[in-house]
Amino acid sequence: MFCSGCGAEMPRSGVVPTPGVVPTPSMQPAAGMPFNPSGMYYPPVPAGVQYAGFWLRVVGYFVDTMVLMPVGLVGFVVLGGTIFANIGKLQNGREPDPELIMTLVTAYFGVIAFSVLANWLYHALMESSKFEGTLGKKVMGLRVTDMNGNRISFGRASGRFFGKLITGFTMGIGFAMAGFTEKRQCLHDMIAGCLVVKK
Repeated sequence: MFCSGCGAEMPRSGVVPTPGVVPTPSMQPAAGMPFNPSGMYYPPVPAGVQYAGFWLRVVGYFVDTMVLMPVGLVGFVVLGGTIFANIGKLQNGREPDPELIMTLVTAYFGVIAFSVLANWLYHALMESSKFEGTLGKKVMGLRVTDMNGNRISFGRASGRFFGKLITGFTMGIGFAMAGFTEKRQCLHDMIAGCLVVKK
């Protein structure tokens, strides 16, 4: 039987192959395999793996917050220093000139961008490294893996990090999902196809 669109021969399973992509067993649904919204079927995580609970992850988060605190301090010093250096211009009783306003706005958004960059690289580099987790997760004996229990790539770790932006819009529900979902996944874990497990 052949596909009417591309002319490729269709396997007996009825799954139409994507042109230029050779179907592999991991791409075929099989009995008992969990389904992921991305359309990929993942084999079960090896037996004996324990998923990280909500409170373990919360404590790990606070450890990471302490680790990244110097980054926030640097940003505070830069922004505060910029304001202090221009305090005389702000207190002269006249309207601040546009150049001064632009300087303060640039400093403000520059600090935010620096903070996001530092947080992203810290999480993505650590989680995709041989450590398979941030310092907070290491302290709590946790590691971040893909759905097969393997080390994740930098791209997947980045997707997990920025997926937290979506999780943040759920009024905390996306984070609380780690306490009641089957594999203790937060919303951003599901988006990136990741697991947080105990070592």
